Amino acid sequence: MTYLSPNFFQISAKIPKIDDLTDYFKKRNPIKYFEAVADYNYKKNFSEEFYKERKLPDAVLRKIGNNAIDIFPSEISYIYFNKLNYENRPIIQTYQANSEFLIHKNGEKYRSATAPNFVLYQQQGFRNRYTFWEDSEVLLELLQRYDIVDTLTVETDSLLLFEKKKIANIFKTEHIKNIEGKFGKNLHVPTTQNSLQYLQLNIEYSLIGKLMRLALQPPYLYCTITYQDGKQESYRAAPPILKSGFIANKQVKTLSDAALFFNTKGNKTKNIVALKFDSPLAFGFKSNFSGKCQVISN
Repeated sequence: MTYLSPNFFQISAKIPKIDDLTDYFKKRNPIKYFEAVADYNYKKNFSEEFYKERKLPDAVLRKIGNNAIDIFPSEISYIYFNKLNYENRPIIQTYQANSEFLIHKNGEKYRSATAPNFVLYQQQGFRNRYTFWEDSEVLLELLQRYDIVDTLTVETDSLLLFEKKKIANIFKTEHIKNIEGKFGKNLHVPTTQNSLQYLQLNIEYSLIGKLMRLALQPPYLYCTITYQDGKQESYRAAPPILKSGFIANKQVKTLSDAALFFNTKGNKTKNIVALKFDSPLAFGFKSNFSGKCQVISN
């Protein structure tokens, strides 16, 4: 995944420049997308070579058996090529669960009687978005209702295998507080080691941003994350996902980070200490935003 330097951002004035808008429409031209779809080689997805790249170890297949299984976040080819008993969440690919309603529907599935017995998990990014902020209700249910029972490598991929617990370990929400933030300014994240800071942020488009969204695509929002060691990285952020909620205080970028998070309930995971929301097209967003913070603990 390619990370953006925090210096990438030079916040634009609230009055848009013609060059900014012209560049925006050139980059969002849908013709290139449709050309890529038309030229894509779909046959390679069903080739013998691709099958070998997705073949799970025999020991893992024996462990799963005919039990119901889902995969997170999106590589369903593992299900197809290994002929597994697929019990999918309603929105089968995490990057498409991009609204409060859709994220909640996926979470409901994992809380229901038809939740999968097993889950294959990859720490797989999508278009420079922070993977661990997406499908947040599913992640919370994995934390409370599943255990990691295996770690496996298939060709160049690494995955975790979760199995559903007989008795769920339901966390509690201790309190909720309101948040006020400013676009382009750091938002402090409390560095609690033994609890999760679950933020829900309402970052709204300005009138110009709404018109851009209606005409083609909304302006991109980015978040610069500051970790406890002082390092910073910037990722794309989707306002509807931020509004639905995400675990804001834990650094989970790699599969080993994810394994540590789930195995220790986040207690030994490195912290995130600040978030800053920016955009090269800052005029597309309102200057202030609000939200709330829930403290979730075991």
